[in-house]
Amino acid sequence: MDRVKLAQKVTRIAFTRAYTAFQAEKTRQPLDITSLQVAYALVQDKASELKELSLKLRNLMIEAEESEEALCREIEHADEYAAKYHQAKFEVTGLIERQEAHESMLPAQSPSRRSYSALAMTQESMRTLKLPKIELRKFGGDIKDWLPFWGTFKKIHVNPELAKEDKFHYLVQSMETGSRACEVVSSFPPTAENYEKAIQSLESRFGKKDLLIEFYVRELLKLVLNKSKKVSLAAIYDKLGTHMRSLETLDGNSCLANVSSAKIFLPILKIRMRGPRESVSVRAIIDTGSHRSYILKRLARDLGYEAEGEQTMVHLLFGGTKTKPQKHKSYRIHIGNLEGTYKCDFIAL
Repeated sequence: MDRVKLAQKVTRIAFTRAYTAFQAEKTRQPLDITSLQVAYALVQDKASELKELSLKLRNLMIEAEESEEALCREIEHADEYAAKYHQAKFEVTGLIERQEAHESMLPAQSPSRRSYSALAMTQESMRTLKLPKIELRKFGGDIKDWLPFWGTFKKIHVNPELAKEDKFHYLVQSMETGSRACEVVSSFPPTAENYEKAIQSLESRFGKKDLLIEFYVRELLKLVLNKSKKVSLAAIYDKLGTHMRSLETLDGNSCLANVSSAKIFLPILKIRMRGPRESVSVRAIIDTGSHRSYILKRLARDLGYEAEGEQTMVHLLFGGTKTKPQKHKSYRIHIGNLEGTYKCDFIAL
């Protein structure tokens, strides 16, 4: 915390110097717009640094359980410097407007004056044009919603003027409450250091390019294999266009003819499986990523296994999709090594 306080103190001194230089440049006659804009840019840079340091110091004070009075005092000091920055911002805008009004009365304009007028007109247009507020797209972890969400949030992510703490705040607001994506983001404390980690975690779970390409290719296959007669041709055409444009966004067209997964090697054991009727030698695939053990229905029937129960399950597939609820019978199976020196039994579906 002491280092942050020292950095804040030094930056406040630098801000005061830049602000004093801006005030001096503002009163100089004749007024040099270029020099004034340079002086204002320095004030803006120092104000941005101060904002980031103030947020960081505030979080550290909260973690250190500092008193409410100390926090209020820190916020008041930060607001004083923010007020000076906004004052400088309005002053430079007003000076540009007066410069424009003065030059509009002149019979001719030099190239430099025309450039000032163009700048002032652009800023005036930005102030008078009231655009509708862009709402943040909510994301809950469904892979089909990743591209629309990231297309909106990326503008915030790449904005160099926003502090990472603010970006983190917008990221939290973009998550659907109680969703898987919200749980991922909420697992990181909202600090500047954890913002990039939270983004990387979201991308690794929901925004991997190969997962997205596989998802949209699968959606295309669903349209091709759909035998429903109730779907209109126009609806199919619109859905095809939507999925193809999504693949174009991912640059996935070149992969459409060769979509495949990398080779996966799973260990296989040769074991002996015993049942009431007989015992057979089988090959068992060891999948360390599976939470359940499974047996072929044909093999359970041939060995004479009787079902001990029934479970309804939803399977999570590659890419984050889910199957419909499915019923599985459970069997107690008996296995051992080929030599007969080891035996065990457990439940399989």
